[in-house]
Amino acid sequence: MAMRIRAIILMLVLGAAMISCTKNDETTLVLLGEEEYVEDILKVIPEDMVKEFNKRFGIYRGSVPPNIQGEYLFAPKVRKYTNFEGVWPLTAVEPNVYLKFMDQHNRVATFIHNEEVETKTDTVYVMGRDSYFTAYYVEDVMYDYGMYEVKMKRGIIYSGRVVDAGIKNLKYASVIMDIEDESGGEVDLYPVGTYFMYEDGSAENLAERYNWYKE
Repeated sequence: MAMRIRAIILMLVLGAAMISCTKNDETTLVLLGEEEYVEDILKVIPEDMVKEFNKRFGIYRGSVPPNIQGEYLFAPKVRKYTNFEGVWPLTAVEPNVYLKFMDQHNRVATFIHNEEVETKTDTVYVMGRDSYFTAYYVEDVMYDYGMYEVKMKRGIIYSGRVVDAGIKNLKYASVIMDIEDESGGEVDLYPVGTYFMYEDGSAENLAERYNWYKE
């Protein structure tokens, strides 16, 4: 009888712990905290870009990020900084970017990214606190140059503040982490380690909610 009472008490304690450690929204399916499957940003993105991004834009750490789910329009995408020593004019016009975060389970979410005719889906890590978040991941992309194909691995960071109307002060950066160049140097490419940083250039500094995705 005593063992049964102890078992009931243990179940109640565990249940209370789960309630107290989860966010109060319907997207949360696992306990919050530093989950083992969540990689620290410095294990995913090269340290030099992380430091530069943090210095210029800010990186929001924390194990209880906001709910970032939704569809957003990132336009205009404005160039802000690169470590590339060649020509990369800040006034160049960039295509609009369409974003969709979904299936968020605390610090992991599915991310769909569309730019021009290219749509990619990846799993992203999310960290942050209150309404501020930073999402990061690595993507594999392939470019077709006619006779040659170039495969590239890029580290990506998004950062901003979630508001009712969208994401305020949305910042974005990408860094080239690896290149497989079948052209033998015939294609002119940015070198590994090159990174590029952008921000939402709208008058309100707002990547507004925008229903663009159709399955």
